[in-house]
Amino acid sequence: MSDEGCRTFISVFSGHRNGSLTVDKRHVSEVGFLPVADVIKVREMESWVLTPTFVQLLDLHLYAIA
Repeated sequence: MSDEGCRTFISVFSGHRNGSLTVDKRHVSEVGFLPVADVIKVREMESWVLTPTFVQLLDLHLYAIA
Protein backbone atom coordinates (compact mmCIF):
# COMPACT_ATOMS: atom_id res chain seq x y z
CA MET A 1 0.00 0.00 0.00
CA SER A 2 1.34 3.45 -0.83
CA ASP A 3 1.44 5.78 2.17
CA GLU A 4 2.85 9.27 1.68
CA GLY A 5 5.18 7.99 -1.06
CA CYS A 6 6.36 4.91 0.84
CA ARG A 7 5.32 1.30 0.51
CA THR A 8 3.77 0.39 3.84
CA PHE A 9 2.18 -2.71 5.31
CA ILE A 10 -0.12 -1.80 8.15
CA SER A 11 -2.80 -3.59 10.13
CA VAL A 12 -5.44 -2.43 12.57
CA PHE A 13 -7.16 -4.91 14.84
CA SER A 14 -8.63 -5.22 18.28
CA GLY A 15 -8.15 -8.15 20.57
CA HIS A 16 -7.27 -9.43 24.00
CA ARG A 17 -4.07 -11.11 25.06
CA ASN A 18 -2.88 -13.10 28.02
CA GLY A 19 0.81 -12.96 28.75
CA SER A 20 3.74 -11.42 26.96
CA LEU A 21 4.03 -10.55 23.30
CA THR A 22 7.12 -11.13 21.18
CA VAL A 23 7.59 -8.94 18.09
CA ASP A 24 10.00 -9.94 15.32
CA LYS A 25 11.93 -6.67 14.92
CA ARG A 26 13.37 -7.92 11.61
CA HIS A 27 9.91 -7.51 10.09
CA VAL A 28 8.05 -5.11 12.38
CA SER A 29 9.40 -1.64 13.04
CA GLU A 30 6.84 -0.59 15.64
CA VAL A 31 3.85 -1.94 17.56
CA GLY A 32 1.48 0.25 19.53
CA PHE A 33 -1.31 -0.65 21.89
CA LEU A 34 -4.16 1.70 22.74
CA PRO A 35 -7.78 1.19 23.75
CA VAL A 36 -10.07 1.72 20.74
CA ALA A 37 -11.67 4.71 22.49
CA ASP A 38 -8.24 6.37 22.80
CA VAL A 39 -7.49 5.87 19.10
CA ILE A 40 -10.82 7.49 18.22
CA LYS A 41 -9.96 10.45 20.48
CA VAL A 42 -6.59 10.87 18.76
CA ARG A 43 -8.32 10.86 15.40
CA GLU A 44 -10.80 13.50 16.53
CA MET A 45 -8.36 15.75 18.41
CA GLU A 46 -4.91 15.16 16.88
CA SER A 47 -5.53 13.67 13.46
CA TRP A 48 -2.24 15.12 12.18
CA VAL A 49 -0.35 12.34 14.00
CA LEU A 50 -2.09 9.64 11.92
CA THR A 51 -1.23 8.82 8.34
CA PRO A 52 -4.03 8.83 5.75
CA THR A 53 -3.58 5.06 5.36
CA PHE A 54 -4.05 4.48 9.08
CA VAL A 55 -7.22 6.60 9.13
CA GLN A 56 -8.62 4.67 6.17
CA LEU A 57 -7.90 1.31 7.82
CA LEU A 58 -9.29 2.55 11.14
CA ASP A 59 -12.57 3.50 9.45
CA LEU A 60 -12.81 0.05 7.84
CA HIS A 61 -12.02 -1.64 11.16
CA LEU A 62 -14.57 0.38 13.11
CA TYR A 63 -17.21 -0.37 10.48
CA ALA A 64 -16.40 -4.11 10.64
CA ILE A 65 -16.71 -4.32 14.43
CA ALA A 66 -19.85 -2.17 14.68
